[in-house]
Amino acid sequence: MEFPAIIDNNTEETQLANVFNQFLLPYANQIDAAVGYFYYSGFDLIAPGLLKNPLFQNIDSVPNDSIRIIMSPRTDRRTAFLLNTGIQLSIQDQVKDIISQIEFDIAGKDITHISFFLELLKRKILNVRLYTEDFFHAKAYLAKLKLSNGTHFHSIVGSSNFSESGFTDNRELNLTNSDKLHYDHLLNWFQKIWNSSTVELNESLIQIVDSERNSRAKGLPTSIGLSPFEAYLFLIRHYLGELTKERLEKTELLAEFQQVGAENVLGKLEILGGAIVSDSVGLGKTFTAAEVIRRYREKGARVLIVAPPTLIPQWKETLEIFFNIPESQHIQFLSQGKLGQENGDKIQSLKGGKEFNLIIIDEAHRARNRETFLYQNIRALQPQDISQQAAVLLLTATPFNNSIRDLQNLINLCTTDAKLYAAGFSPNAFDKFHEKIKSLKSGKNISALETDFDFQKSITEIRDLLNGIMLLRMRSSIKRNYRNITIAGKPLEFQEPEVRKLNYSYTNKQHELFQELSGFLEKLHLPHIILSNPESGRTLSYLYLLLLYKRIESSLYAFYCSLLNIIEKENELLKALDSGDSIEVLLQKYNRYRLQTEIIDPEETSNLFDGGSIPEGEESEEDSKIKFTADDVRSWISNDIYEIRNFIKRHLEPLQTNVDQPISLIDPKIETYINTLRSTRFRKCITFSEYKDTAQYIEYHLKMSPSNFQQFRSTMVTSGDPELKSKLERFAPRGQRANVAPGEEFDILIATDVLSEGVNLQDADLLLNFDLPWNPMRIVQRVGRVNRIGSENRISVLNMTPNDEVLNGFLKLLEILNSKVQQVAILLGKEMAILSSEDEHIDIREIGEEIKNVRDADSMDRLEELSQKTSIFTGIEGETEEDHFRSFLQFSASKNHIRPEDFDTLVTPNLQRTYYTILTENPKNTYSLFEIHGRRGEHKDLLSRHWIRISENGDAKEEFPYPFIESPISPTAPMASSKTLSLIELEIRAEQKFNLILEERKDRFKPGAAGKSLRQIKSKIQSDLLTVIDSLLKKKGAQNLSFDEKENSFISEMDNLKGNGIEIVQEIRDIFGRHPFSSNQLTYLRNQLKKYGINLDRGISFVQYKDFAHTLVDFYNKHIISEPSLRGTIYKKEEIIGRKILTIFT
Repeated sequence: MEFPAIIDNNTEETQLANVFNQFLLPYANQIDAAVGYFYYSGFDLIAPGLLKNPLFQNIDSVPNDSIRIIMSPRTDRRTAFLLNTGIQLSIQDQVKDIISQIEFDIAGKDITHISFFLELLKRKILNVRLYTEDFFHAKAYLAKLKLSNGTHFHSIVGSSNFSESGFTDNRELNLTNSDKLHYDHLLNWFQKIWNSSTVELNESLIQIVDSERNSRAKGLPTSIGLSPFEAYLFLIRHYLGELTKERLEKTELLAEFQQVGAENVLGKLEILGGAIVSDSVGLGKTFTAAEVIRRYREKGARVLIVAPPTLIPQWKETLEIFFNIPESQHIQFLSQGKLGQENGDKIQSLKGGKEFNLIIIDEAHRARNRETFLYQNIRALQPQDISQQAAVLLLTATPFNNSIRDLQNLINLCTTDAKLYAAGFSPNAFDKFHEKIKSLKSGKNISALETDFDFQKSITEIRDLLNGIMLLRMRSSIKRNYRNITIAGKPLEFQEPEVRKLNYSYTNKQHELFQELSGFLEKLHLPHIILSNPESGRTLSYLYLLLLYKRIESSLYAFYCSLLNIIEKENELLKALDSGDSIEVLLQKYNRYRLQTEIIDPEETSNLFDGGSIPEGEESEEDSKIKFTADDVRSWISNDIYEIRNFIKRHLEPLQTNVDQPISLIDPKIETYINTLRSTRFRKCITFSEYKDTAQYIEYHLKMSPSNFQQFRSTMVTSGDPELKSKLERFAPRGQRANVAPGEEFDILIATDVLSEGVNLQDADLLLNFDLPWNPMRIVQRVGRVNRIGSENRISVLNMTPNDEVLNGFLKLLEILNSKVQQVAILLGKEMAILSSEDEHIDIREIGEEIKNVRDADSMDRLEELSQKTSIFTGIEGETEEDHFRSFLQFSASKNHIRPEDFDTLVTPNLQRTYYTILTENPKNTYSLFEIHGRRGEHKDLLSRHWIRISENGDAKEEFPYPFIESPISPTAPMASSKTLSLIELEIRAEQKFNLILEERKDRFKPGAAGKSLRQIKSKIQSDLLTVIDSLLKKKGAQNLSFDEKENSFISEMDNLKGNGIEIVQEIRDIFGRHPFSSNQLTYLRNQLKKYGINLDRGISFVQYKDFAHTLVDFYNKHIISEPSLRGTIYKKEEIIGRKILTIFT
């Protein structure tokens, strides 16, 4: 190979790095370079040539300045901006810039070459200087070589910078010359510049190279300096991603508390894979969720929104109009009703061949029962690959309906035990809660709950878990915690509704009715209800009697309809008996499903007859288990029909204005209602009732009112109304964004609670509760339909309230029934959201007090307070300081006019590097960001983030760097100084504080620790299977596995069946060790093992490996893949790692 005349990097022979390493550097005793750009990557490439040089092998004998380099300040975006605006960087700033960029370039390079570079600098053999006059664009390399045949002089002039790309990759043009005269002319030119227009860089370079070498020696990540502006952008990207133009332009779309809410949800999804937003009605949960969707879409995610059919148009409109996210293959919508009816195969086809990354479930409380198809199909929407998991966001203002199991089911719907445990929570807290109540109950010691340590601990653990996964804020807390709220630049004021009681009193005729009512109801047997569940039949019949009392408070007509319905159902039952049906046949006909769908109106909002409300065989009184004959049933029917007809004839028929129409009856309540509408000024009025019969009753009497009331146009909506959309648009065109002619609008809308969820009816300024639900949250939901965020209407809420005679009669009946079956009061307490478990104790007087509290509530704040009174929710809001910091970053980016292109040249994060910036010349404080991850193989989960502040006096505490974000950050400002030993000491203190946090987290994952917080394995077959798998898997080190030669056939068979056998075996072992499978699932497993003749007690023989592998894979496919809550990794202690991300010196 000859010394080339042209060096262009086009071939190996004409590559500048090869020319240096073969022809020049192994023999040179003087090297000079004048370049526009100097990168350490260039030195890293030519270091091998220097190390071959005998002169440099004995470094002590090398003269100073044997290698001299002149370089120019680099024209990056910041300096280009300054040049274009006529601003001149100071020499000090230019030096800082160069050092920062070389520091970044040196990261990760060969440590031998770094050490060599450092020694050359320290001994001043290598001297680097910065040209300071103007922009320096020269590229000249001079080499004086000492060979056996004399001294040789070479020069290279052209286009190559001192960099990896200039030496190897770029297509360059460099001309070489070996003439001494030519060399001397160039050296003279070099010397003039060296002596007059440069400043020395060696000391600064020594600091950063020495720091790099020391960090490597300690096994620490490379530390990279960033300008304050770069560090600011780095933080934004780390928390929020690279900001899009649309997101930067629409920062005023959300109120501050909504932005904080969105950041809260994004943080929860990042760590837990799921979140539950339960903000009070009217606070804009849809907008909060829409911001989450926007952020996921920015990353290319596929999103599914599951909502009641009436809310899907509202979702589509919100996303498209406000967030520019139209429906597409990436954004799909699915009706809850449709999803609840599909089978498993159909669910997979809904995905269209691609998995969803984010699943939103609106009005998620409808999926609280894990036995329903809706619940199971939502779970089936998860990816088929168990190593993947779609994030799940649940939206519901009523996460708690009638049992704490509702919450447990919702949590299991959106996250996994493994993720909860890794995040520091106790997934088995719910089980401990129920087990403790059950154990105390069996010992007749239920009153000991308040003082039982384990029970109170389980309550605390549940609250911690709920606070971690839920966002649960009321209007009162928003008003308290957020000031000067704006949306789209306009001030937002919460228009507080005026809440008043609208009293009415019954006449003497009705007094007689109520005086006899309790005694009358107590005489009823209700065999058609008892037959629905003989084990709990007495409880069910008593609950139905209480429901009848509730209906009479709603309207005498609703009560009348119920009595007529009882007669109809019991006549049907009598007809079945007369046809020869046995009691056994009747038990099949009158099962619980029929009770819920036919006997009790399914539109009624009471959860008393929910499938999960009456536990099988849970009644504590022995006589509640009814044994009866066909003759008994006939007798009960005869008694009931006689008593009902007699009661109707004496008390209800006299109130009818038309003897043939029960709906024509008149009572003081309907008269009060109509008179109130006549005397009240309003634009639009919505009237709510719990019962369809009452809604029909109201509509009938409005239409039958005198002609002077006909100026009002009214309509009624109930569940399944085919004209629902049209009626809503005509009543609330503004809220529904519809164009309706004024003459076509409705003035009064009568509705059941089918409209209490999600629908925007903010056109209304009067809301009249014709009856009051027992659970105050339902009242809050009703008001939320009209009192929307940003609504300018002054809302009046009138609650129709009878005198105490009705309540006293109800409580008297409750006391009588509860004396017979205590479960009655307990279940009623659940319905009213007083209790969280069917096994807790309740006093009748407490129920009376709660009903009075709801009636007497005089503000929305009070109703919200009552709705969240369940002890389990005490102190839960779900916000964290990190949410506010993330939100602050978002608003700050807009305020500082950050542009998407600002992120173009920002460093790409690297796990092997940490980053820092320095804001002042003599920093006294430091903020360091650390993260804790769980890592197994290629899989990694973020577990937590921590900001550690070290103050001037040495105190260490967790604190976010608000002063850095709040201070003015100039795009042109460099770091204020270089990193010194004193700053490194501050970093070390922060690391010491973080290591304490990390060790505490690691202790959670030490052997045996997880079992205390995960559900306990009690099944023998599970324990035996674990023993067998452990006998096959031989531990080797912390994470690896090895196998005997015979056992390889077992793994090979697993590989044949699943393709990644070893991972599947590990996963099955992990899941069987922490998840108690159901009795049905274990029976299936037992039968499969039996089919192959496998007895776990005796272990597995070599000849059974294939059959055992088939059994495991079959169970995996049928019972593990389909169970999303099993996903996630329970890490070992050694798999928990911490890393430093960024340090800010202030």
